[in-house]
Amino acid sequence: MRKVALLSDTSTSVGYETALALARRGYVIYAGIKSHAQARKLSHIADIEKLSLQLIKLDVNSSSSVTSAVKKVLKNEGLIDLLVNGTSYILLGCLRIFPLEKWQHNLKQTFMASSECYGQCYRSCGNKEAGS
Repeated sequence: MRKVALLSDTSTSVGYETALALARRGYVIYAGIKSHAQARKLSHIADIEKLSLQLIKLDVNSSSSVTSAVKKVLKNEGLIDLLVNGTSYILLGCLRIFPLEKWQHNLKQTFMASSECYGQCYRSCGNKEAGS
């Protein structure tokens, strides 16, 4: 049985590498991107290796974008087996070093945006049996 994964940010770094690693292991990948310009390399590699990887517009800071992405995956595949949120980051340092706006943005990215993705998937897949 094919496993389906939705990744929230695959433009660079961890999300990019995770998308490729999972696709190479047979997952059907929906690779979240903010803009198509950022994802050319990922798409090119997927084409060359004939990986099951589709780019999908996904901005975790937009509820409508998250809803649209989750609905598209569910319409095409029927379920989401794995959700990987690659947009979080940790801001290290003393509170007085960074402006309050940086901390607020960090909290929004790390907790609120992640919970939006998880919530959409959970609500959409809540009636499915575990492991099916």
